[in-house]
This record gives sequence, C-alpha cells and structure tokens, in this order.
Amino acid sequence: MFRLDEIIREATKTSGFDFSSLVSLVEEVMGDSVVSEIVESNIVLEEEVTPSKPKTVEDILGSLRINSKKWGTMKESDERTVIQNYVKALGVSTPEKILASLWSLVESSKEPAPEGEAPNCSVSRTLAKIQLLNTLSTILNSFDPRVGGFLNEGFLAALFGGNTIEVDGNSGIADFKVGEENYSLKTKASGSMVNGSLLKLLTDMKFDPTTGTLEKSMTYLAFEKTSGKAGVTSVKVEKFVITPQNFQQLMRKATFSGEELKGKTRIDAVMRAAASMMSGGRKIGIAFSLDKSKIERYVEEVAVLNTDTSFLYKAANDALGDMVEEFKTIQSLFNTLVLGMNDYFASMTNTAADSFKLAADQFESAVSTTVRGDETCAPD
Repeated sequence: MFRLDEIIREATKTSGFDFSSLVSLVEEVMGDSVVSEIVESNIVLEEEVTPSKPKTVEDILGSLRINSKKWGTMKESDERTVIQNYVKALGVSTPEKILASLWSLVESSKEPAPEGEAPNCSVSRTLAKIQLLNTLSTILNSFDPRVGGFLNEGFLAALFGGNTIEVDGNSGIADFKVGEENYSLKTKASGSMVNGSLLKLLTDMKFDPTTGTLEKSMTYLAFEKTSGKAGVTSVKVEKFVITPQNFQQLMRKATFSGEELKGKTRIDAVMRAAASMMSGGRKIGIAFSLDKSKIERYVEEVAVLNTDTSFLYKAANDALGDMVEEFKTIQSLFNTLVLGMNDYFASMTNTAADSFKLAADQFESAVSTTVRGDETCAPD
C-alpha cells in the first residue's frame, strides 16, 4: 500500500484538487469512519459559520414599541407619548419642520449646543432624531410594503400630533388628519405614480355634486424609498397639495379609468360622471393616476431621511461619546432581566428566582450609576 504522503503528492499534480479530493484520498488509506470522526471534530464547514450580527441602534438605545392603533389615536398611551416626547426634544411642531429636523441629522452627529444651551440638550435632540428615524427604518424594513405603509400612517399621525382615520364605507382617501388638514400618505418605490379613488378624493375635498364646487384641500405626502443591500436606506419625502384652486389644472395631468366613464377621459366628462355617481351615493368607481413628472411644479421636496441602520448606529455612537459603552451595558442587562423574568414565570424555581433577582440588582445598579437628569432639557 502506498504511503499517504506519496498518494497526495501524486494527486496534486492534477488540476481540480481541493479539500474534498483530499478527504477522498485519506478515506482510501485510513477508512471512512476514522476520516468522518476527524472531520466532524476538527473542521467547521463554511456554511455552518454564523455571520456576526450587525450592530444596531437597539444595542445602545433599545427600540420603540410599534403599535399603529395607539400611535394614531388621540387618546393618551405610552406608545404615542414616547413619540411625542421625542418630537418635543426637536423644538419644532409643524409636519414640514419636523421632517426637516430629521433631515438635518448628518454624519457629524455631535451637534454643537446653541449659545446658552446645555450640551446635554444637544445630545437629547440628536438621540431623538436617531430614535425616530430608526423606528421609521424598522417599519419600512421589517414588514411587507402593504403593512409597512399602514404602520407608517400611525407613526406619522403620532409624529405630527394628529390621528389616523378609520376606514369605513363613508371614509375618503385621507389616511390621517392634523388639526383640520387631511393627509394622504403614499409610501412607494422610486419612480412610481400616485394614484387612488377620485370619488374618495372628492369626498374629502367636500365636493358638491350639484354646484361642482370644492371646499377643502388634500395634502399628499409621498415617501419615496431607495433600497440597497441593507434594505431601505433613505426616504425622499415630497409634498403636493390639491386645492380647490388648482384641482382642475392638476387633474388635467391625470389619467382616469372606470367603467362609468365609457372611454371618456377628458376632465369635464370625468367630473360629470363623478357628480352623477356621488349624487347616487357612490364612493368608488373612478380611479385616477398622477405621474410626478407631469406635476413637478406642484411638488415640494420636504426632506431626505436617512434610514440606513449602520449610519444610525454610528450616529448614536458619536452622540453618546464616552457614555456609549455604559448604555450598551444597560441594554444588555435589560435583555438579561427580561429573559430572567420569563424564565422565572415559566418555572417558579428557586434557581430561576435567584437569577431573576440578581439580574434586577445588576440592572438597577447600572442605571443608578449611569443615568443623570437635566431639567433644563425636559420637554415643555
């Protein structure tokens, strides 16, 4: 029988010799069982290696609870209050200014504090932006587009201090309301068109089928997503408002569809058909579609929001500076505390109880040591 080193030397003269070829040769000399034992005990196959989990904002700051119903209801709830407290830290109130403030989060996230303002307040404002953007990123990246769009309606309602509108047989096209202003949200891929039900739009704009007049406006917010390998990494927010004054001009740029139109798509014929249908109590039956390229002069860019999780993690690191490791420890201990609590509830054993109490003591100690208040930064 040939010696193993001679067999290998001879085999490697040929092309295509790789690790599996080597194993086959060793099997010939030493036997299948011996080789299997060696391979299983000493070699980790490439596909079995678990890649390290990317670091995220949650590792430092934790995550906000996602609850579209509580976000979108004016009734006070913990979920809505947390969002609104973060908004208060931004120091702005209108939807456009809130989005512009989130847009201002840049790579150098240690914003200098304005004259007379404590540095902690600047950190608070930066972390508020990070948490709000990270929540938006989670909504857009963790759910399919339909569910993500629905959750985004509730999130924006809480962000802007408004409320979502329940969908029923009488509802129009608006998704949420801020004060007396109706908003329709379109969370869409880059380049896609804005579309919807013309009759529902007219319902929200208080269209009078008899006189053909409109009383109210409709504000559209288009969240245009840009995706990469890491998911949705940025969102361009654009706004356009359909008013009683510009309705005709805008709708002349639209395309329409519906059986009741019988092929007539000119705006005058469409509006006559819509008036007739609404007089009869109809709320659906004519669809419209607007190509952004045809209405550019009506469209305003409001913000470009960075939802890249690696960017947000780095921004949180930069903002917290020397405190970042302490907050990572708090998050880790909190997770251990929750696991310990669930283990205790599941078993009720003395061992589980002792572990739970130890985790609680460690968490309380870390929080007491790290966390300090500053009343000058508290929301009004």
